[in-house]
Amino acid sequence: MKKIYKNFTIVFVITILSKIVSFVSEVIIAYILGTSEKADAYSMIMGIHQVMYPMLSVGIWSIFLPKYKNKYFY
Repeated sequence: MKKIYKNFTIVFVITILSKIVSFVSEVIIAYILGTSEKADAYSMIMGIHQVMYPMLSVGIWSIFLPKYKNKYFY
């Protein structure tokens, strides 16, 4: 039971730190770019990245890896 609490605490602390770092990053970007065309372009690029990366990840995990596994391990 102690191990569960220890692992939960580690994950909780890392999650909180991640949120804080993300907030600081957004504040820095807002300070540097402000409300300009550059800020809009940055937001669009990050949005495209956040959509494309999961799509590619799902494609790799659901299509490529099973075929690779079937070819080389069976």
